[in-house]
Amino acid sequence: MLRFRPLIGALAALAVLALPAVSAHAQGVTTGALTGIVADSTGTGIEGATITLKNPLTGYTVNAMTRSSGLYVIQGIEPNPNYTMMVRAIGYGAINREGITVSLGQTRREDYRLSKQAVQLTEVTVTATTYDNVINTTKTGTSTTISDSALRRLPTLNRNFADFVAAVPQVSTTTGYLSGGGVNLRQNSIQIDGAQSGDLFGLGTTGQAGASAGAKSIPLDAVKEYQVLLSPFDVRQGSFGGLLINAITKGGTNQLHGGIYAYTRNQNLTRKQDYLTDFSQQQYGASLGGKIIKDKLFFFVNAELQQLQTPASGAYFGGTGPTTKAYVSQAQIDQLQTSLNKYGFPQSVGTGDLVQKKNPLTNIFARVDANLPFGTRMILRHNYAKADNAVFGRGSATTANPNFTLTSTSYDLSNTTNSSVIELLSNLKHGIYNEFLANYSTTKDFRTVPFRYPQITVQGIPRIDGAGNANFVAGTEASSQGNTLDQRTIEFTENFTVPVGNHAFTLGGKALLYRSINLFAQNSIGSWRFSSLADLDAGKPNQFIVSSPAPTDPYNGLATIKAATYTWYATDTWQATQNLSMSFGVRWDRPKYDNLPPYNGSVDSVYNRQTNVVPTNTQISPRFGFNWDVTGNKKNQL
Repeated sequence: MLRFRPLIGALAALAVLALPAVSAHAQGVTTGALTGIVADSTGTGIEGATITLKNPLTGYTVNAMTRSSGLYVIQGIEPNPNYTMMVRAIGYGAINREGITVSLGQTRREDYRLSKQAVQLTEVTVTATTYDNVINTTKTGTSTTISDSALRRLPTLNRNFADFVAAVPQVSTTTGYLSGGGVNLRQNSIQIDGAQSGDLFGLGTTGQAGASAGAKSIPLDAVKEYQVLLSPFDVRQGSFGGLLINAITKGGTNQLHGGIYAYTRNQNLTRKQDYLTDFSQQQYGASLGGKIIKDKLFFFVNAELQQLQTPASGAYFGGTGPTTKAYVSQAQIDQLQTSLNKYGFPQSVGTGDLVQKKNPLTNIFARVDANLPFGTRMILRHNYAKADNAVFGRGSATTANPNFTLTSTSYDLSNTTNSSVIELLSNLKHGIYNEFLANYSTTKDFRTVPFRYPQITVQGIPRIDGAGNANFVAGTEASSQGNTLDQRTIEFTENFTVPVGNHAFTLGGKALLYRSINLFAQNSIGSWRFSSLADLDAGKPNQFIVSSPAPTDPYNGLATIKAATYTWYATDTWQATQNLSMSFGVRWDRPKYDNLPPYNGSVDSVYNRQTNVVPTNTQISPRFGFNWDVTGNKKNQL
């Protein structure tokens, strides 16, 4: 079992230590923020000015007041493009601004100059403003934001939100996977709604759960916007060495909105060349969002299906090309089948026909948002993903001594992933902000096979084209005779922020508990090899392989990992002047294994390494950043 005692202690300590003297940061991992100075016509800050921020789509409203310097900070704001802000102060005319965009992970700067008025007038000045994701007060480190409008406008062949990561200048795909700054795929991290959503075990080449089965983490229409970070200064972000994909999802609004879509592609719509194989891809989906209770409770759902079909590589009966023409006969396959039936194999161990490999995907996303009392928003969402990716291929006719595999050796790489997240965001009095997140995710990878029989390889099959010999391969593929991986992730995050003067202090922590159970029982049913069809019929193998767990193995062939990472961090964000902001922080990560692998004396004697010793080093990451608007006009930034 996973140990929860350290986690309970960590959360209790967070509640005790969340005092005004602790450090903080101005932005969270799933939200944005607003800050600025409210001053009079001479530039002197106005204390006690009232600021009202409202999201017209959901009715969510946050109130704030300026400090002695005129500084205000509003945190934990859901990214949206159409906020309205009203600024009032006794003895001054009110100002109302519309069309204010709040972006993920960014703190937008909105300054106000109020004019004195002897009498409060009924008219209100309304202005619209623009925003630059690059030139802003919190732009530090290397990151790229892909906005909601960019996600809708940019082309994508597979409707995978991670496709757009390749457009980031610091990301390379020449190796076949996403490499941030030249770092290996397994040092990347994927977060959705602030929760860990990547494949911690490291299967596949995209970093997403179920990547080996071609699965997608989430349907594209459910993604609102996301960031790609390579060197974040925010201490809340960590535990990666390459890139971090930080995505947030859509929620419902007071308006009912939705859509239905269908896409299709094949080789004729791409380009027609003899060396390109046929394929067919269809993607269907629908989304719907709206209100359950106006200004209080909202919903959003999105479902997407994919049907992808591609022909298997290699030779087949009826093939006419140099690489696809068959080099064995049906009579030889019939002779193989007759011999295998003597040993109890099914009536058909497959054919030599063309095989169409299929990769069906299913993604279902559902989210509920609630505006609760005391300035609190609750987000509850569930994400379901399922994929099956067929694997099969034969040797080419142009290859010496090729394998002509029968369809019984095919298998599906299958995956099912479920992820549930709850998030509570609270804007309290005096600018205090609290964020709590809990995540429970399961990922199951397994192989689906037509039946379970030993793998049979028969060598010395005379080729009908006279180009030597070939091999028959039938039965259950050797590495698929026992191959499963179950992963479970439990995650808790707590962040508490207190503004003091021109400072914003945050103390936060994270507990990530992980368990995986891996079975890799290659040749657990057995693999037999024969020199000819005659030897197969006579029962004379030249090789036999079967594997089983050692009698002394306490885990019976299952490799189980139980581990956890406990993280603490603290930050002070200081608005030193109107043009200069600075951040000072430190992050502390402690990995821990709750079980250890057994000791292997052979490895110790040969490599001088003890297999039952694992790393548990504490990692300390100090961080310092600043943003200086050199000319004070938001055009030259360091």
